Amino acid sequence: MKKRKTLSEIKMTLFLTINIVMISCGSGGSAPKEGQASKADGTVIDLLKISKKIKEAFEFAEGVKDVHTFVKSVDNLAKAIGMKIQNGDILATDNNHNGGV
Repeated sequence: MKKRKTLSEIKMTLFLTINIVMISCGSGGSAPKEGQASKADGTVIDLLKISKKIKEAFEFAEGVKDVHTFVKSVDNLAKAIGMKIQNGDILATDNNHNGGV
């Protein structure tokens, strides 16, 4: 009988402890507004601003990729027509590379 009473007391104590923890977890302050998230330390993060910055960075990276592609295609075009840029910034015929495109 004593074991049963002790087990019952342990169950009740555990139940009360879990309830207290659950109730206290829900009282962490006001909920964040739409488009915001809160970290565990209470700091609020504006997800809309972060999303905008990510989009801007992606667009910049795409622009850099486009410029790189453009420069590479101009270089390939210059090679294809048999021209090279000399040290004096003059286009001259490269006789060793005149071939069909």
